[in-house]
Formats: sequence, structure tokens, C-alpha cells
Amino acid sequence: ATLAALFVTGVHSNPAHAASQQLGGVVTPSAVAKPKACGLIGNKSLYTAPIGTAKGANVTGYFDILKCLIRGATKGSTIRFSVYSAYENAYAELFADAKKRGVNVRFTTSESAAEDDPSFFAVLRKSLGTNVKKPTYLNLCQKACNTRGAGDGFMHAKIGIFSGVLGKNGKVHKNVVLLTSGNLSSGFTSMWNHSYELLKHNKLYSGLRTYLDGSSLNRTKHNFSTVTDGRFTVRF
Repeated sequence: ATLAALFVTGVHSNPAHAASQQLGGVVTPSAVAKPKACGLIGNKSLYTAPIGTAKGANVTGYFDILKCLIRGATKGSTIRFSVYSAYENAYAELFADAKKRGVNVRFTTSESAAEDDPSFFAVLRKSLGTNVKKPTYLNLCQKACNTRGAGDGFMHAKIGIFSGVLGKNGKVHKNVVLLTSGNLSSGFTSMWNHSYELLKHNKLYSGLRTYLDGSSLNRTKHNFSTVTDGRFTVRF
């Protein structure tokens, strides 16, 4: 399976054109200082469909997993996350809550995304800061984050990688990968989107980690290589 398409497809849903909703049910940030064991860790392939009831479609599956992984992230672990657009403020609060628990959170998007929804990114600015030299940060990078200059596009990668997540059995699962074609917005559940959750793909995890950390450098040249891990290939 080639995963490159997950980075460039998906929907840019503006709340001015679509009613906001609580994706994946009610999202309530927790005040507890410990991770909440996640029972949704595993190798999964999910998709949503415009009609919502298409055979095999799981409308909120991606967001259920995302919530679970953020809440289960262990102290001292690192969440790296990138997205093209984000409008659901409750998820900004979940990232902020993880940081309060001692999780390093590195959130990457283009400067233009923050301009589109200042309220979402105001939460992250306050909780994560914008100093990319620190373990935790909000990275509002230029253009496509890896190639500066006019005409270089936008950050379209929808990636979540988690270095340590507490499972239901008390085991801490390492290097969890969550990839999707949709944005962190209400339009996700009403459009065609495909998502993967992957375990035990350390080569893939390492390649994505290098890509996301490299995005903080606003590089002038595209110098990331293709990564193949088993039957999965990512082309940056």
C-alpha cells in the first residue's frame, strides 16, 4: 500500500461553510495527571464515506483512535502531529492536556492554517509555545514546511506518531503511527477519507519522525527519501 496519497487528499472544511460538531462524540479534556489506558491500539484500516452508512464505513473511527492515543500518551513520551487545517478546539485542549501530564507535544502546520482558525491555534500557542528548539512546540512553518519560497505549496501531511501509549493491559506500546487523508475538522466525517493505525512498523515511524522534526527547519531543499516498511511505502 502506498500511503503518500493520505498526505495530499482530504478536505479543507471551513466552519463558515459547515456546522461544527464534536467529532467522535463528546471531547472533554481531562484534569488527571496520569495517562488513560487506550483500548484502541492495533493495526487498523478505516474509511469514511459521504453517505456515512456505506458498507464498512466508520464515521468517527479515526477520531475515536486519536482521542484514545492522546489520552494514553505516557509521561516523557512525544506526540508528533501535523495537519493541513484544524477547527475542532476540543482537540487543541486534548493536546494541551497531554502537555500538562508531562508529554512532549510537537504540532506542525503551515502559518496559513493558524490564520484560518486563530482560536484553535491560540490554545496551542499558549500551551505549547512556538520555540522549535524545545521538546514541546507549535511549529507554524513556512509554505510546505520543507521548501521555502514562492509557489512551494502548503503543509498537507496528516500524520500522528506517538512514541509511547498506555494500553489496556498495562503495556506501553511504542512507536504508534496514525495516518489519514482528512483534516481535523467537521468535514472529515462527511467526505471520503481513509485512515491507518499501525504498530510494529518502526522503520515507517522513524521516517515520519525525521520528516516531522525536519519540518521545523523550514528547509530550502526537499531532501527526504522514500520509506518502505513491509507492504507500506511513504513518499515525502
